[in-house]
Amino acid sequence: MALYGGQKYGDYMANPQEKAWSDGYTVGKKGKPQTMNPFKKGGFMTAWQEGWQAGVKAREAAQ
Repeated sequence: MALYGGQKYGDYMANPQEKAWSDGYTVGKKGKPQTMNPFKKGGFMTAWQEGWQAGVKAREAAQ
């Protein structure tokens, strides 16, 4: 799942899983724990986790 720069919140209405990925990326990049995932199961949980992992990697690469 890709994050496209310049998107507004409304742009996610067509693909809400991208919003979940983006939210996970933001949390991961800020160094917050994966337990902050608001989704308990399903595609949104998976998208959020993938975004979180990408955010953590981006944070580590920036250090």
